[in-house]
Amino acid sequence: MLRDSLGLLLRTELCLMAGFGRAHPHKALGALADKVLGGWQLGIITSLADGIPAPIAISPADLAGEVIPTVQPPNVVPGCTADSIVNSNFRNSPFEFNPNCFSLVPKTSANASHCDSAGRGFSASLAASTCANIRGDLGRDVLIGPGLFNVNFSVFKNNYIKKISEGFNVQFRAEMFNVLNHTNFAPSSKLSPFNADGKPASSFGQLTSTQTDNRVIQLALKVLW
Repeated sequence: MLRDSLGLLLRTELCLMAGFGRAHPHKALGALADKVLGGWQLGIITSLADGIPAPIAISPADLAGEVIPTVQPPNVVPGCTADSIVNSNFRNSPFEFNPNCFSLVPKTSANASHCDSAGRGFSASLAASTCANIRGDLGRDVLIGPGLFNVNFSVFKNNYIKKISEGFNVQFRAEMFNVLNHTNFAPSSKLSPFNADGKPASSFGQLTSTQTDNRVIQLALKVLW
């Protein structure tokens, strides 16, 4: 499966004006309701997006021994799929991918004549059982990084003071960014499953940062005239 772009990108904005008091059909509420219940504004901005492809490859070491190094994907362990490679519990674990689903290309009777893992600092057993010079079978852009779900919410209260001027307004503003406090992990930058000596990289797939901040609440008083 090839993916060169985001599978889903959605952004919605909603603004609601709440009017009560004299402007409301229930005129019996009177001036008090006009002051207390009138002039409210509610705003909601929702962002939803799929993650971007994770270019997993063995780097920065040139294990293939190429004159001009190119991308060297790892091998996928039989039985692993794109779904099982991604750690389903990554929100409660610091790692996005299952390292047990990746390996160097194993040495077999079919590729033995082309296999070469010598002179790379591998252990004797690893050099005898793997082919560092043969690319693995992980497809391009098969694995997708964390997506994005974010909701920003705002409440404004307009208080018009007609005694000063027709447009004089003391506006109270409450703005909440990432109001649901949803953790949006940034794609991992640790995308090499193996070190230069062929051993598994302990930091592979580690999630170390987020795309958005934790919930931020901002209060303000704004005077307009």
